[in-house]
Amino acid sequence: MVRDSPRSPTVRCGRRRFLRATAGVGALSLTPPVGARRSASADAGSTRDGPTTTEAFEYAYDRARSDTTIPTLVELDDESALDAVTDVDASFRAVSDGAVAAYADLTRGRIDAVRSVDGVSTLRYATGSNPFWPLGEYPDGVFPATGDAAGFIGVEQAADGLDLLEHRHPDRLRVRTVGPSPGVDDDLADAVRSRSVTVAELTAGVRDGEAFADRETVAFVCSIHGDERSGAEAALRLIEDVLAGDDDSVAPLLDDLALLFLFPNPDGWASRAPWANLRSGSVPYDTFRRATGSGVDPNRGYPTVGYINPQHHPAEPDGADLVDDGDGTGLVADRVDPAAGVHRGEAYLGVDPDTDEEYREAVPDSLAVVEALRGYEVVSYLLDLHGMYGSETMVKGLVMNGERPPAEAADLTAMNERVNDALTASLDPLLDEYADTLEGIAESGHGGATAPTRAYEYGTVADTINYTTSGGLATWASHPRELGGLDATAMAFEMAFDNSFERRREGRPELLDLHVTGYREVIATVARHAAEAEDRSLDADGTTTAYVDAPSLARRADDLPYGTADAGSGAADTELVERERTVSLAPGGAATASFDLPADLHSVAVDAAPAGATAADARLYDPEGTLARAADGGAGLAGENWVLSEPAGGEWSLRLSNRTPTASGAVTVRLTGVVTERQTPDPESALGYRQRPYEVSPLDLFEAYDDDLENGGVASRVRDEVRAGALVDGDGPAVDSLVVVHGEGVDDAAYAGALDDYVAAGGTLVLTDAGVALLGALSAAGADAIAEDDIREVARPLATVDRRSDDHPLLAGTRGVQRELWHSPSLGYPVQSEVPLWGVDGNAFEAAGGTVAARNGTAVTVGSLGDGRVQVVGSLLPPANQEHLHPFGLHDYAVTTFGLTVLANAVGHEVPWGSA
Repeated sequence: MVRDSPRSPTVRCGRRRFLRATAGVGALSLTPPVGARRSASADAGSTRDGPTTTEAFEYAYDRARSDTTIPTLVELDDESALDAVTDVDASFRAVSDGAVAAYADLTRGRIDAVRSVDGVSTLRYATGSNPFWPLGEYPDGVFPATGDAAGFIGVEQAADGLDLLEHRHPDRLRVRTVGPSPGVDDDLADAVRSRSVTVAELTAGVRDGEAFADRETVAFVCSIHGDERSGAEAALRLIEDVLAGDDDSVAPLLDDLALLFLFPNPDGWASRAPWANLRSGSVPYDTFRRATGSGVDPNRGYPTVGYINPQHHPAEPDGADLVDDGDGTGLVADRVDPAAGVHRGEAYLGVDPDTDEEYREAVPDSLAVVEALRGYEVVSYLLDLHGMYGSETMVKGLVMNGERPPAEAADLTAMNERVNDALTASLDPLLDEYADTLEGIAESGHGGATAPTRAYEYGTVADTINYTTSGGLATWASHPRELGGLDATAMAFEMAFDNSFERRREGRPELLDLHVTGYREVIATVARHAAEAEDRSLDADGTTTAYVDAPSLARRADDLPYGTADAGSGAADTELVERERTVSLAPGGAATASFDLPADLHSVAVDAAPAGATAADARLYDPEGTLARAADGGAGLAGENWVLSEPAGGEWSLRLSNRTPTASGAVTVRLTGVVTERQTPDPESALGYRQRPYEVSPLDLFEAYDDDLENGGVASRVRDEVRAGALVDGDGPAVDSLVVVHGEGVDDAAYAGALDDYVAAGGTLVLTDAGVALLGALSAAGADAIAEDDIREVARPLATVDRRSDDHPLLAGTRGVQRELWHSPSLGYPVQSEVPLWGVDGNAFEAAGGTVAARNGTAVTVGSLGDGRVQVVGSLLPPANQEHLHPFGLHDYAVTTFGLTVLANAVGHEVPWGSA
């Protein structure tokens, strides 16, 4: 696979045509140079008049303004010079038990004063929570407690600290290097510096391969976005406290659990150094960065089932044929004998030879993570620890996209309820104590406009942060092994005010205390849940349920117009066309980026990403001037991403407005068009991966539902059986409830009459998805008052309901935050694009005696007729969408916990999560 991507204007042209236009700020250039090498040490000494200074220190000193402070570590010949140095600045910290040194953030003027002190031997640029670590001094521990920390933990400090802890506790901690990062431009060495992606394994007898393989394994992803520091800050302190005997929450579990702590983005972590720059051409500023060195968002490039955005880089180390070749190209073989003293997770970048070079260059980190985590025998849970802007809750729990049977949904809910209880107990007092600080951050506009007042809330990604994604690490981890995942129960968490629009992010002790306390509680609570997890089932209370089968709902890879991975390569017939512009925004100002798109596009993905510390409102207009998409503040942090199917040719315009009145900004806008003459683009020619074979049907949910159901059963019926009266037994229903998810037979009077008879006999009829159209053909339960043209599809970018009536029986056991019925990307629907959702005109529904549980606009999308004899759920089980790129397959179904609860309420079953 070759794509002429925006990541380099010099790469070879092929399937992707790239056109770049710039305005104000240089355009992105993201592809790492081949043969990127580690930089020379930043500690090479130099001398001016006076003490020796390191190269890094001189770099910062030479570029500092008069009011800029530089984190300065002062080495002294002996203690006699300490008083003179600390007289220069009262904020100095000092050590003298071993090395004699002092540390403070100093302006150039005070640095010059320090230079003149007799006995000062060396000045170093030193950051981290313990600035004395370069001297081998740890006065407050390896990773000091939040009250003792000098700042955020630094990337080099973390590597040193983990190595030290492993040396001290080799029986419980093993630190593994699993692969390289893309690397950042290092101005000190005039080269690209790649760092190691690291996994810290914490368990009793960590080097006993057989014992390790038998343990329940729980993985925590720490700060995959480099500017979201709370995950790493909490995990590193927890590791030290467990090993030092200062933790009684996790340590007792280590005989039964193995905990993995993954640090996947050293580039974004390292980019805070003034000499370290992402190779993206974006506006530099002195803080941690979200992306990796190649400018790639590291949480969009995993090989997830369902829709794949063509702008992303799905990292599949099994290569084009999606099959592990077993030889790899890394330093260690793909398979390691556990008897040799290591477990199967020891693989180091075992990337297959048929993995395209672009992926090796742009996402070697993600390739290494996938390969390494697949090497563990079992990963039972994976939790991804993120940060966010302002929020009404301090922590949000995000249930990821994917196919989740009822038992797993029940387990996740039970885990979240435990997390809620733990966080409420630990964070509520701190939220009260630090309320003034949090309000001040919110009012400053640097972290968002909302200060948290509650500890925790959880739901799907769409429920909690009102958008959805594809390519996320936790989503990938949740997939079954046969679909390339880990078969893990996976979630992500978001921590408030763990991000900033500030050009230089400073640590705030109160905020750091909240972040570390919160995520340590999450880690400990999830670990306890994993050790004590129990099976949970739905309860049918002796009732029976059936569904009407429909083979037409099935989707097969064999029906696509190109070959699958089993069949081999086909002729290339898909091309990606890109346009890009970087738009400068004056303080409080606005600007427009315009793009001319050809008329033959299959679809186009639009991405508006901040180039620096920017937050902007975005409005996308089609060639007729009609508003196509909009986002308020979306072009900040993660940016905004939309997908448009069959867009009109001509000039499209994106209007951007800077939300910050006091600072300029920039937004890089990229449009990626998919060009193909066929209905479905070919993933091999577009992305370099052949199509994974699949055959899926939404009706497979009922098999999983039946497996997790007690005191009842679920069976299928075909339409001919229904027409023949199989649903009625004497004067009563043959089954207590019947679910219809399709519109087959909407014009079949005998079929509709049989459904009416079933309802009249006392059965409960549940109509969902296209099955809602049957209302126009029915007369039972008041349905005769609803006409065919009262039923319509509702255009929505997500499968969510807008307005809930929380006291309705169909919403019993749900929470106000829950709105998403199913995860659209998992079934092949593009992110933030139209999904199928059916509704009934609200006036007609209520005139028919219906009660409303939820609406979308004026349409009723969840409701009941005839005292619940006919239940309407606008969408739960749509067929998968094959029209867009989905190289790693599709799921059968993607019903959320909210959707499962509504379904269970509709058929009269009891969910195991009660009112959680």
